[in-house]
Amino acid sequence: MDTLFLNELARAIVASATFLYAGIEDWRKRDISPWTWVPGAAVGVSLSTLEVFYLGLNPFLLVSLIVTLLIVVAFAIAVFLLRAMGGADFLAVACLASLMPFPFLRLHGLLGRSIVPPLLHVMLYSALLSLAPVIANVVHNARRKHLFDSLRLSGLRRVKLFLTARVLTIEELERKRFYYPLYVPGVVDRSSFDVEEDDRAWVEKLREAGARLVVATWGVPTVTLLCVATLIYLSLGVSPIDAAIACLR
Repeated sequence: MDTLFLNELARAIVASATFLYAGIEDWRKRDISPWTWVPGAAVGVSLSTLEVFYLGLNPFLLVSLIVTLLIVVAFAIAVFLLRAMGGADFLAVACLASLMPFPFLRLHGLLGRSIVPPLLHVMLYSALLSLAPVIANVVHNARRKHLFDSLRLSGLRRVKLFLTARVLTIEELERKRFYYPLYVPGVVDRSSFDVEEDDRAWVEKLREAGARLVVATWGVPTVTLLCVATLIYLSLGVSPIDAAIACLR
């Protein structure tokens, strides 16, 4: 086995192990220790640096590195300026960027290998996976349309909540985890929630307020989605991006 193959194999194994652990933690607790990312990031920087020394920072690697860094910067803006995500999401992307800044040149997936920066593949798979909760919300609310209609929501507000949240009774909310109220008649009316909120405390508060129906959104475990997306990419080696590129040729 040549040096480059061993380097890429090590990066893939460390990425898989790191994100499997982090993905399970995010699913179970919605809380990941920042130290989780340190070993993977350290290994990633070391191995990626060795790869640059082995191949040289040619234009191909440089373009991939720039694209990867731009994605990391975009996540930093979303987290620290727009407050649209949690800090763990940024750390996860930064760790993944350090482990996979360049396309795999020796390591093949089941469907081949790609020259597209790995982080683009992972972001695409993660975006596709994020559609699942939306579809589940639509199906749930369609079955409970009479309850949803009773809230007398209208316009864009109705459409947004129909897609991003679920109408639940207070008893149903009590049996669920990581659901946060967005609309409760006369009690709550907001467009988003804070990732630091205690979902159990909301149940008690709404019971005390006499709430009967709640429109609540699920706190999507973003790192878990990134974990699954990473494993899909590492397994297949390609994504629909490659098919789109092939069609443009």
